[in-house]
Amino acid sequence: MKDAEGFTTFEVVRILGINRNTLQVWLQRKWIIPSIKVADGRAGPRGGNLFNRDDLYRLHFFNQFGRLIKRKKCAELAKGLDLGRDKCSLWLNKSRLVEISINLKRLKEQVNFFIINGLR
Repeated sequence: MKDAEGFTTFEVVRILGINRNTLQVWLQRKWIIPSIKVADGRAGPRGGNLFNRDDLYRLHFFNQFGRLIKRKKCAELAKGLDLGRDKCSLWLNKSRLVEISINLKRLKEQVNFFIINGLR
């Protein structure tokens, strides 16, 4: 199964429909950090980033909600997602004035569909 070896940056870009340069910016700013392997600077697949399926779920969340929420806050929320649940509520500020409800089951289904079909 593909998950055992991870997803390369090229595959992530293709699967999720994210611009490669945009993903590179997110990685440089440490808004997204690959779980399997962080690039070591060498060219080619052996030196690049490797992401697991949970990373792809978080990336999809970040890509979707980062347009509505400040990227730094969105990165914090993405890192804290409890992917073992079907739904979750996230508070956007400490005073708990703004809450968003996320259907994680649907988010995971979307990403799994993208993975199975090879590209978005």
